[in-house]
Amino acid sequence: MTNNDNAIDIKRSTDGVLHIGIPTTLDSVNVPKLKGICITALTDEVSEVQVKLTKTTFMDSAGIGLLVSIYRATKTRQLPMCLIGVSGQPLSLLRSLQIDKAISLK
Repeated sequence: MTNNDNAIDIKRSTDGVLHIGIPTTLDSVNVPKLKGICITALTDEVSEVQVKLTKTTFMDSAGIGLLVSIYRATKTRQLPMCLIGVSGQPLSLLRSLQIDKAISLK
């Protein structure tokens, strides 16, 4: 993805925390590209996953599916996961679906 607002940003810190920066729109158009990238980034060296949604202004059911896929992958590996900087429509959607009960919001 070339547009900065629609690019995913994945970094791993020296302490093993995987930081996944999600683009402004998390929908059925870009989720198929992002899912493989996110799941592949979950290597043995990862100790925790933080998904940063500070730029994300819109999320649909495909976006929810991506977050659930990442969550399942972290649970399989017994890794903690949290969502950071969620606001607006994505926060409303996560709360209405009670995803915030399963995945920590910071």
